[in-house]
Amino acid sequence: FTVMKKMKKITLLLLFLGISVFAFAQGPYRNAIGIHVGSFNGLTYKTFLSGSTALQIDAGLKLNFPGNDEGLVLGIEVNPNAMYQMEFNRVNGLYWLLGGGATLGVRTSKYSALKLGVNAIGGLEYKFRIPFAIQLDLRPGFGFIAGENAHGYFDWIASLGFRYTF
Repeated sequence: FTVMKKMKKITLLLLFLGISVFAFAQGPYRNAIGIHVGSFNGLTYKTFLSGSTALQIDAGLKLNFPGNDEGLVLGIEVNPNAMYQMEFNRVNGLYWLLGGGATLGVRTSKYSALKLGVNAIGGLEYKFRIPFAIQLDLRPGFGFIAGENAHGYFDWIASLGFRYTF
């Protein structure tokens, strides 16, 4: 009978501790949708999977500078990123984020082609007291163009996102 009481206390303690950690580690919101502008312009969606881990998916038009004789290239891309996001201790509502992702797209220039890539992502996000957040991020990476003029190149995105949070 005393073993049952101890098990009950331990279970309640672990349950309380688990709820406390889960509540403490939550992101600033559950979901957000909006637009992003910069070298990549389009729609953005972000969701927190668990605690401080988020998934962000951006889709839109991207200006590329592939570094060869093609000049400026316009592409349609999807860029999903997994990231870790934490609040700065002394600035309520300000978060830093760090993670990585991939790119899949098509582009047009002298040669139309499929684009594949990988990237890192780092940035800052500010969550207002109203259901709105702004995110500034940089995404350095490597792009590979498949097709008639196949080649790899340094790729990057500088983006400012505006999202409604819910």
